[in-house]
Amino acid sequence: MIAANLDNPAMATIASSTEAALREAGYVMVLCDTHDRPELQDEYLHAMRAQMVSGYVLVAAVPSPGLSELSASGVPVVFVNRRDPNGNGPFVGIDDCAAGARVADYFADLGRRAPAVVFPRLGSSASRDRVAGFLARLRERGWSDEAIIRADGEGRSHLQIGYDAGARIFGGSETPDAILCVSDQIAYGVNRRALEHGLKIPGDCELVSIDGTPLNHWVAPWLKSIEIPYAVYGAEIVTGLQLIWRGEAFGERLLPCKFG
Repeated sequence: MIAANLDNPAMATIASSTEAALREAGYVMVLCDTHDRPELQDEYLHAMRAQMVSGYVLVAAVPSPGLSELSASGVPVVFVNRRDPNGNGPFVGIDDCAAGARVADYFADLGRRAPAVVFPRLGSSASRDRVAGFLARLRERGWSDEAIIRADGEGRSHLQIGYDAGARIFGGSETPDAILCVSDQIAYGVNRRALEHGLKIPGDCELVSIDGTPLNHWVAPWLKSIEIPYAVYGAEIVTGLQLIWRGEAFGERLLPCKFG
């Protein structure tokens, strides 16, 4: 397994569940953290290919020359959370567009008037789809593009992205009353900035994230989330690998989410 950022509780949960499922199936999992750096991802891919591993699990992969070579080689691989940057490789994740749309419906049904969305400037396919689904549904519900507040942040730390984007959102001419954060950690950063501006969450502004890791119940009880079932990803990933090893087709497995 090659993961993009094990500091992220979501990725750590995926890694833990996959290790347990692979161990039960008789395999040993080697885990590497790329820190979202394509050159480090390629370094690990090269090392794993030299070890003749049985299969690859790419959690939040980024485009890189080594990944292109891997995809073209036909080796067993399953992409998780982010889709294959090079095409339509086997995928385990959620319907990110639908998740974003669900948050838009929630805000509209609550009667919120000034919705916003916060996302990474260097976003992944998952982040882009969540934003796209959110914006499309708000348009369907009657909002104009100009009425939807957008804020992004630079870098790879979602905490910092949320904090920096919050400065622009809460310092503008119109303060949002509902914000979609495309990850839990972005929501943590936005909340910190909201508190510094004297705003109450969720009273003055409703925050909703898409992740919903169990950590939220301990550190962010103010946060509503689309809860992704990361703890069951491992079984789905192993099922996909086993199908590929048997020469059978495995396209994608979209797992159901709940609003928590």
